[in-house]
Amino acid sequence: MDGQRRIGYADRLAAVDSTGLLALPHAPGLDRLTRLASRLLGVPTSLVSLVTDERQVFASQLGLPSPWARAGQTPLSHSFCQYVVDNDAPLVVTDARADERVHDNRAVDEIGVIAYAGMPIRMDGHTLGSFCAIDAEPRTWSATDLALLEDLAAAASSEIALIKAAGDAGHAARTMRAVLEASHDAYVSTDAEGIVLDWNPAAERLFGWSRAEAIGAPAIRLIIPPEHRARYAADVARVRGGGESVLAGRRMEMPVKDRNGRIFPVEYTVQVTAVGRPVFHAFLHDISARLRAQGELEQRNRQLEQANLLKLDLMGMLSHDIGTPLAAISGFSELLADEPLPESALDLIGRIRKATHRIDELRHNVLAMCSLDAGTLTARRQPVQLAHALREALDAVEADIPVECPDSLWVLVNPAHLTQIIVNFLTNAAKYGGGATAITARLDGKAVIVAVHDEGPGVPPALRPTLFDRYTRAEDICGPRGHGLGLHIVASLAGANHGTVSHHDNHPRGSTFRLTLDAAAHP
Repeated sequence: MDGQRRIGYADRLAAVDSTGLLALPHAPGLDRLTRLASRLLGVPTSLVSLVTDERQVFASQLGLPSPWARAGQTPLSHSFCQYVVDNDAPLVVTDARADERVHDNRAVDEIGVIAYAGMPIRMDGHTLGSFCAIDAEPRTWSATDLALLEDLAAAASSEIALIKAAGDAGHAARTMRAVLEASHDAYVSTDAEGIVLDWNPAAERLFGWSRAEAIGAPAIRLIIPPEHRARYAADVARVRGGGESVLAGRRMEMPVKDRNGRIFPVEYTVQVTAVGRPVFHAFLHDISARLRAQGELEQRNRQLEQANLLKLDLMGMLSHDIGTPLAAISGFSELLADEPLPESALDLIGRIRKATHRIDELRHNVLAMCSLDAGTLTARRQPVQLAHALREALDAVEADIPVECPDSLWVLVNPAHLTQIIVNFLTNAAKYGGGATAITARLDGKAVIVAVHDEGPGVPPALRPTLFDRYTRAEDICGPRGHGLGLHIVASLAGANHGTVSHHDNHPRGSTFRLTLDAAAHP
């Protein structure tokens, strides 16, 4: 009996435990079998024994002496059935006192086991224990005895499988009930006549009928509005007549009513089970809030579409209706500035020119922002002489600062975008940095780096990580109020031209804003 013990196999022990019989106090079906064994074999004791790695538990027993009968189990030191499990084979003993296999087992002296015949009880490929007959006197077991015992062991195996299946079904039912009780969706179950069979707490909350009131009542009366009852009744009748439900398995929406007659929309799914008569299982949840949100979203989308049309109209107005007269004002003010006018008049003309340049800058920024939002910002790049373009940008803002840029430097860029970027850097320097102090440009490999320098207080550290993001505004920390769009537009324009922009702190004072563009060959 030494060597590897089958009784210790983990999967076998799990199979024994899964029967539920280790803790079940009474199994009537197994008791009938042990009574039948004692009557047919003429033995005082019959057992259905389930064997673990430490003990044998009697799922049914007849004729055991006390205290073993009362305990319902013995340790393995008092077990013959363990050998049936270990060998996965019958064990037949005529006289245990003279049998070397079991003569030293304590069941011989303490329980009075002299003759023993045990057959394996199997389930799902595992030997769970033994169906055995025991006599207190030596006995030669006949072939008929053993055949009968084998049949009873097979019957016990089937009974244990049924007990396990019932236990599993009960566990599944309890689990499902717990799920339904905790579910936020209403669960309504009806029979083929539309009579409510089940109604969970969520259904109570949704419809206002208690479970006790709902069960046994027609669902059509409880929750279906009059105008939808014909459709519901037709589907129930179709299934009752052997057809398939047109609603089953689909996610649908329909109006329902509650106890107070309030009509509201729900989303629901229906499943039909047909073990015997068909049963409908419906899960429902109120979608009033969702539909309201959808309506609000659709209204908002319509408003956004209208706003987009307005934006397109604005772009057209900025391009033509404002751009054309603005160019005229700018041109005429430049002509007037060259006339021999009084100093006070020239000062006013200068103010007009600055205001015109500022409006034009804002116009270009708005046009760029509209293009960004529409996803239509593109750049038709061409070779541009950088030194000349930088002087034009300075003229646009009427600034007079040193420019260090070789005449031989050319960049690949949209000329208008380049001007807009440099003008924005210069304008920001005037707002927040005390004015730009210099513009430099140098060749760096196949790129050209343009830098606008100032000696102002610098960009606060808290602002730097989001400096080129939309709606980042310096006035949150210091300086005059802006719109938080200028540097974001600059970064987008640079990106459209395959370039980049960046900021560098000039410790202890000042900042440098850099634009990096592809170098171009002299055309």
